[in-house]
Amino acid sequence: MQPGRVLRLLVSDLYLNDAIGNFVLSLADEVPARKIPITVYAERYMEGINLDGQYDDFFREVRPDDIVLYQLSNGDPGFERLMRLPCWRKIVFYHNMTPGHFFRPFSSEIADLLDEGRTSLKLLGLLGSNDAVFANSAYSLSEVLPYLDASVFRAHMPPFTERILKRIQLDEEQEVCAGAGHPYLLTVGRLVPHKNLEGGLALYDRLRQYIPELEYVIMGAGFWPYEKKIKIKAAEYSKKGAHIRFAGQTDNAEASRLFSGAYALLCPSLHEGFCVPIVEAMSRGIPILAFDQPAMWETLGGQGILVSEQASQEQVSLWTEKLSNDRSRHSLVCGQRSRLENLLQCVRTSALWSLMSGEPL
Repeated sequence: MQPGRVLRLLVSDLYLNDAIGNFVLSLADEVPARKIPITVYAERYMEGINLDGQYDDFFREVRPDDIVLYQLSNGDPGFERLMRLPCWRKIVFYHNMTPGHFFRPFSSEIADLLDEGRTSLKLLGLLGSNDAVFANSAYSLSEVLPYLDASVFRAHMPPFTERILKRIQLDEEQEVCAGAGHPYLLTVGRLVPHKNLEGGLALYDRLRQYIPELEYVIMGAGFWPYEKKIKIKAAEYSKKGAHIRFAGQTDNAEASRLFSGAYALLCPSLHEGFCVPIVEAMSRGIPILAFDQPAMWETLGGQGILVSEQASQEQVSLWTEKLSNDRSRHSLVCGQRSRLENLLQCVRTSALWSLMSGEPL
């Protein structure tokens, strides 16, 4: 890094136990070891997080010779000002944005904000030949490519650092099939419309026809209009003998316990940019069932089990056989671990590290 140049990391919202928050904070921890001076700014943040300031502080302190790394994940009134800011290099990391139509039946205000955020992607056209755009997946990157000048560097990288992956990886001596004795499906994520919990409930109901003792645990904070709908639906299944538990928002210890004991992870989401719970399940040796959504299937890299609530009974029977048979279950877990190593290698070799340090494109 050139003397006097500073890497300024900017994010609109910064919270602990959040995928983007964890990514930002791990970058802030790792970058100094690479001898890169860094300051971190967030407009909204959780109490207790140590920052260098909010947006006003950033715009006052940033200098034309600095490098700015911005996390783009929602509509942000400061985004246009940032895109027009003169600085030596801008790096935008795009985490994807949920399309508004998922929320429109529940909140037109939220839906409008989401759609406005996606409209703002055209501002990426202001980036120049010394700038770069990263995305959390090839799927997410494809959304922004139409707005980028040909001279702008572009790449995709899993939204992890080696520090995060090491923290959640299993000890090599831990039993591979950690969840075999605890028959519950686990779904992790906020209770919001695009997470498709109604699809998860429907698929769980079909799986338990073959594994009667199977339960379903849903872990994550709720968005009340949608949460109410899902809990009403869950009560209907419960009347037919289903065992469904809403764990809500948990601390790290409880989340780890639920992951480690899961029979399988079920990811029913209809829209993702990258699926962090998939990586966590890979690291803990938990088989993964995922709906056919491009970013989730990309995260899995061909491993795990691709599912659909419209599947035939024969397909559902086959899935349960793969989960129940020790040999096929072991094969699933081993394939997922191989994919995790590939993701880790992508993180290690990403151009993001060199571009943050000021190396030329």
